[in-house]
Amino acid sequence: DLNALAFSPDGAYLASASSRTLRIWAVEGATTSLATLSQGSEAYAVAFSPDGVHLASDDQGPAGTAGSYSWSAPYYHAAAAMAP
Repeated sequence: DLNALAFSPDGAYLASASSRTLRIWAVEGATTSLATLSQGSEAYAVAFSPDGVHLASDDQGPAGTAGSYSWSAPYYHAAAAMAP
């Protein structure tokens, strides 16, 4: 199930949150995700920072505990560069 979507501030990337996975998509011509990021539990929210440098997500873990995750742009840009 898809739980959340967020566009990067420059509109070049779209992040999707579903299950235990975040995916980064290039908006222009994307047919497959550029990067797949894993987290501990079901991802319910995803957002880019206003400057586009960070991607953050939140999840809900066992017994209602919550976790937050953050990735910097060099990580997801590097993953995108390695994609076929």
